[in-house]
Amino acid sequence: MSAASSKLAEMIRATEAEIVRAEKMGLDFGSSVSTKLMAASLHSRLSELQERFAVEADKEELDICSYRIISDRNGRYPVSALTSALSEFQKFVSVLYESVTTDSPRRRSRLSANTLDRTTLDVAYSFAGSLGFMLTMPRDNVSVADSKLEAAVSAMFALAKADNSETVAEFAKRYGTAPVQIAHRWAKAHADAGLSVDIEWKSGNQIVHHALAQVSELQRLTDIIENAGETAVQSLELVGQLIAGNISSKSFILDVDGERISGKLHSDFGTSAGLDMSLGHVYRAVIRRETTRLFATNREKIINYLLVLNPIPKA
Repeated sequence: MSAASSKLAEMIRATEAEIVRAEKMGLDFGSSVSTKLMAASLHSRLSELQERFAVEADKEELDICSYRIISDRNGRYPVSALTSALSEFQKFVSVLYESVTTDSPRRRSRLSANTLDRTTLDVAYSFAGSLGFMLTMPRDNVSVADSKLEAAVSAMFALAKADNSETVAEFAKRYGTAPVQIAHRWAKAHADAGLSVDIEWKSGNQIVHHALAQVSELQRLTDIIENAGETAVQSLELVGQLIAGNISSKSFILDVDGERISGKLHSDFGTSAGLDMSLGHVYRAVIRRETTRLFATNREKIINYLLVLNPIPKA
């Protein structure tokens, strides 16, 4: 930031400190007319300074990001959760910028020196009366439509609002698994600590993105990402002894050469003898195996679906 914007940020911080003192006076001595007038005057001054800061930031071609954190647990703000959330938010922006500028999905979060320098978010000032920060970042010297930074930020907000695993999978295909893993850690840090977040990204005089995420929404996003992944399908034909099978619960267990293969009955499940599942009998089974590599943990989740059971006659 320039000397002018830095001075305005300093004046904002000083005014916020005065507001906190004025509000404390109201609590200690009662809300007198003079205290109310003082508070109103300070809030008016703060609004004016914030507007002047936004104008100055625009002159310096800085985007500004308001990041407000709201506690759902009696005003508790765990330091570890705050530092983790802000750190992952920074990585989220940076990794997406790297993906957009290189036009390639990112499977690792390692960044080039140029991206690190280009996408560093700086704290201009914090907010009075609530926990939050005004962050700044140099914008691209091009139109919004051609801005790589705008494309990265737009993608970030899109994933933050994802409401199903298919959306996450499409995102990972385009931008890579690294930003998905970062988004998971960011949302989880907020959700686990009971911290909602209100984010507003402004470029020039325009609010280009806004997201208010409640704890329940952040928890849902965490769950959606945890269950999203890349799925590969195999068709298997196995011979084994049926040691458990239940039409009602739609489950089965086969013993195949000492290895237990368990899973669910497929919606198209059938046997050559109707729906008979005789425990202890040997069958030739046709199984659809779905192996999903989860984006959040990079672990595999395997689900076996039993399609057909053909009994093998006893010799």
